[in-house]
Amino acid sequence: QDKFDLLERVVPSWDFSVPVRGVVLSSNTESELRTIRPGFSWGTAPSALLHQDADGFYVERVLRSLLVLLPEEP
Repeated sequence: QDKFDLLERVVPSWDFSVPVRGVVLSSNTESELRTIRPGFSWGTAPSALLHQDADGFYVERVLRSLLVLLPEEP
């Protein structure tokens, strides 16, 4: 529940003078998260909430989301 509270209540109220990007990693399974949020699905989860899978595939998703923020070289 803390992760959902962070994404829904805390993050929207942040006010920084520079862009801030981040993700919340969760090692919980989809079924564990459904006990907190009925109907939860990783497929429809907020983009800032990533499943911290044991194989480390989430690392690529984090890096790709940061890569698109970099300015293109001339």
